[in-house]
Amino acid sequence: MHYAKLISGCPSYAPRRMRVGSVIVYNPTGAQLLAEGYLPVVETPMPETDAQHYAEPHWVERDGQIVQVWEPVELPPEPDEVSADEALDIILGGVET
Repeated sequence: MHYAKLISGCPSYAPRRMRVGSVIVYNPTGAQLLAEGYLPVVETPMPETDAQHYAEPHWVERDGQIVQVWEPVELPPEPDEVSADEALDIILGGVET
C-alpha cells in the first residue's frame, strides 16, 4: 500500500525515511505514516467503454483515502474519409502525372 498527501490535486508520496519525534525511521509503518498525515492511495483502473474515452486521471481525498478518479470525455468526431485518388492528389499537390 502506498501513502501520500494530496498537494494541489496531486499525490505527494511518503518518504522512505522520516523523522518521528527524535528518531529517524526507515520504511515507516502505515500507522506511523497515518500519524504524520499521510493517507492510503487507491489507484483505479481506467474504465473501458466504446462510447467515450477518458482524460488523465485526477485525485480526490475521500473517506480518509486519496482516490484516483477518471473524467469521461466525449470522443472527437471521426475525420472524413479520403479516397485513394484524393489522397494521391493531396500528396502530389494536384500535379498531373
